[in-house]
Amino acid sequence: MIWFGSLALIAALAGPITAMVALALQRIAAREEDNSESKTSRLLRRMLLSWRWRRIRTIKVPVEVMVEKEVEKRVEVPVEKVVKEILYVPLFTDDPEVLRKALDQDLPPEVADLVTVSMKDRKSARQA
Repeated sequence: MIWFGSLALIAALAGPITAMVALALQRIAAREEDNSESKTSRLLRRMLLSWRWRRIRTIKVPVEVMVEKEVEKRVEVPVEKVVKEILYVPLFTDDPEVLRKALDQDLPPEVADLVTVSMKDRKSARQA
């Protein structure tokens, strides 16, 4: 019976004690927020800070430092790109010379010089 009575007393007092501790902590926090400085203390603080910064002098001394740098410059140069295409031209002939003449007639001279005529069984008739 004493055991249950002591447990009941602890449970009954836990809530009010927790509430009192919370109120005390709130008062402490509110007191720290309201701790505003007076005008004289702010004035004294500013005077001390300005005096402290007047004691320190900054002297600028020009110093020349030699620095060796390697500079890499990239320049884009237009390069003519040659595109080779394989073009199948069906002509009913076994003679590569006839095929060469037909291509020379149909194609511009700079393109005709680039064309290589070959047959399936032979390597090449005329190379550019």
